[in-house]
Amino acid sequence: MKSDKNFIYPNSTSKPMVLTYSGANSQEFNSKTKSSLIMNKGDHRLAELIVYNRMVSAKLRRQIESYLSIKYGISLYDTCTYLDGENRILFKPTDHGKFNHDFTGIGRDDKTGLYQKQSVNVNDSTFLTIGIGEISGVNNRNSSKIKNGNFLLWTNNGEALTFNVEREHNKESKRIWKMMQMGEWN
Repeated sequence: MKSDKNFIYPNSTSKPMVLTYSGANSQEFNSKTKSSLIMNKGDHRLAELIVYNRMVSAKLRRQIESYLSIKYGISLYDTCTYLDGENRILFKPTDHGKFNHDFTGIGRDDKTGLYQKQSVNVNDSTFLTIGIGEISGVNNRNSSKIKNGNFLLWTNNGEALTFNVEREHNKESKRIWKMMQMGEWN
């Protein structure tokens, strides 16, 4: 992790990320400003901006980062514990051995306003998309329902996504996904 007086962010990467900004900003934030809260990476699109009029606790910041990560399919760093709005642990990478890559999920958390019915990880966007009931063009058009507190979460072992392991008449990938379920799914 790198940090300066206003930002905390992963080491140089061109992948989408969850940025946490903390501290006083004396610069007005508008579209004409040459520098902003967005890093000079990628296409500069800002998916969501959450603003508080006070400093937030480390726990609340982790809940916000977890919400953003699940909503947008952007994994946090590999040792980050994901929390829901009730401070329940959704995923703790250190408890899952080598299965700590590309964390993604669907689920509902009424306390944070998360209602993710389908998802794909930005690192794996061409291969694995999971949804409840159906996959729509956008999440809010998916008409399926999820009960509050229910989550289906997944991660993988970080192996290459190549199909070169011979198994009888088939080929398998070395990449393996681990699924985790929370709540009561019917």
